Amino acid sequence: MSANERLISRDCMNRKKARLLVFRLPTVSMILLLIAGPVFTGSSNFDSLFESAGAKYKQGSYEEALKLYKKAGGMNKSSFECLWYIALTQNKLGQYKESLKVCDKLIKLKNANAAQQATAWNLRGRTLFDAAMDDPRRTNEKAIRESISAFRESLKISPSQNLAHYNMGIALIRMNQVDEGLQELQTYLKKTEEPDIAEQARVIIQNPKIPIPVIELVKSVKMDYPDGFRYNHIVKVINWQSFPAELFRPSKNLPPCTMGASAAAMGTRLEITIMGDIPPVFPPMCNITSPERLMELSVFSQLIYRRAASIVEKPKTVCVRIKDRLTGNIVSSDPVALPKYQ
Repeated sequence: MSANERLISRDCMNRKKARLLVFRLPTVSMILLLIAGPVFTGSSNFDSLFESAGAKYKQGSYEEALKLYKKAGGMNKSSFECLWYIALTQNKLGQYKESLKVCDKLIKLKNANAAQQATAWNLRGRTLFDAAMDDPRRTNEKAIRESISAFRESLKISPSQNLAHYNMGIALIRMNQVDEGLQELQTYLKKTEEPDIAEQARVIIQNPKIPIPVIELVKSVKMDYPDGFRYNHIVKVINWQSFPAELFRPSKNLPPCTMGASAAAMGTRLEITIMGDIPPVFPPMCNITSPERLMELSVFSQLIYRRAASIVEKPKTVCVRIKDRLTGNIVSSDPVALPKYQ
């Protein structure tokens, strides 16, 4: 359990006090938000449901947690904290449209104070950003611009909503407004109390941009199978020395590696994928731990069946796609031609 999750667990069990919660959202972005929670005076049934939901949330059982939060919310429809956790859990489950609807309810809630409204705007911004980054093939830049507006609104309502500076910095960098984004990260660092997030901000400030890879095909080795053949393509990033070693250091609290990579390969900032000009998209690599390893990237073509060789569509080119898991930025090489299949 992370320090942030321990903080959630401890504070959810003590709702008699106003408190500060730090939590992590799932995605692209590495995402942490800040909330000033209200004093609770609900019924014992509400309290029991809310605490049960919190326990399920802490365990990562988000679907069960969401059911319990919604049931508790039916008992107390004006509970800011319960609605907030509903929106957060929906975000965890990738239910971004539903989460945004609940964020709008939080923003309009009459009994919410300024700090809570600022928190709701911050959560709305993070949800918009997550939704924009959810499809690895394309980025919804309109949603990212809307997320930046939400972060600005959060800070307008409450300048003390410090994590909105961090979140906005990430979004601005993703939109290639690098200087403005770095300024927001610097502002965050002046007032931060979250050491793990502060470390991520410093890492981004040190290396905000990823070099564009320049590649060449080293060789393609044909491998025979009883029912067909496939090629092992070896690709080299020629400008590997342009990539700072800091980009390959393992980092905590990163968003998951996309497209089904194994949990054992989720330690480094860069997500590297070799992509053909036709499907399938090969699984990404999140375990490249040094720039030198860019000199030999290996990927297998799909199995080509001998009997159907004349009708199987085969990739003609490959490129290298690199995603910064902290900022969501993506760069790609020019494609290189593959040899003709024989």
